[in-house]
Amino acid sequence: MPETELVDIQPIVILGTGRCGSTFLQTALCGVSDVWIWGEHDGMLQGLFRWSRDARNSDAMKKFSFPYVAEDPYVTLKRDGTRAAWITPFDASAVEDIERRTVVDLFSRRMPQGKTRWGFKEIRYGRNSGVPERMLTLFPKTKFIHVLRHPRKTISSSIRAWHPQVFDSALSSSEREAMLDAFVAAQLERWKDTTSYLEDFCEVRRNLAMTVQIETAKERLPEVIEFLEPGSHALPVEVASEFNPARQDEAVEDLIQKCIDSAFAKDAAIARIAKRVGYNA
Repeated sequence: MPETELVDIQPIVILGTGRCGSTFLQTALCGVSDVWIWGEHDGMLQGLFRWSRDARNSDAMKKFSFPYVAEDPYVTLKRDGTRAAWITPFDASAVEDIERRTVVDLFSRRMPQGKTRWGFKEIRYGRNSGVPERMLTLFPKTKFIHVLRHPRKTISSSIRAWHPQVFDSALSSSEREAMLDAFVAAQLERWKDTTSYLEDFCEVRRNLAMTVQIETAKERLPEVIEFLEPGSHALPVEVASEFNPARQDEAVEDLIQKCIDSAFAKDAAIARIAKRVGYNA
């Protein structure tokens, strides 16, 4: 595919904090007739984009290699020992082309029949990842969706999913509470930082980015589809829900909420950020 056509590709990128409902929106959009949203990939694009950045910004490559790519390699080879030692077949633009083609190659594979537009959801591309910004550089027509869930629900769900040790019956009450205090504090910081960053990112790109509260995502699906401009219709997609009865202990949930109450009371920023995205903390 020519470089000009690659630049015109319109990926769909779903971002959030984790346990925010991004999987629900992913599967809902997979029901759009010409859209397919892949799942998470453990943040691997950070490594690809870091490789490209380091290669394109290498002082030695910019000095000894890139300026000579357009000339006859024999001429470069004969010029002097330094040029011979640093001779390469690529320059910075070729590295970027490889970067762009790699993203397309990764996510356009295995597309279900009839699907023409791909995207992915990932909870690991928060502040300092550089991935949303780089996707926009490589594909200026990328559409972004920031998925949100009430911070209280997000934090509780995160602890239940990622820290099952809090349900260990051998824990004393004080041990469990101390553990939960630490987990709540960590997840609260994650929610605040990621939510603030993604809202800042979306706010200045409203033609390319939208925010969706998962609590109203089902009702807003037609609006989301219109924003993505696929020119198609949605069909229902059923996905199996995870349910672990061992993590439904009401006493533990009450303790989680108690720890969340305490953390929220000590942190004025959470109410401010929650209000910004439409929630009462």
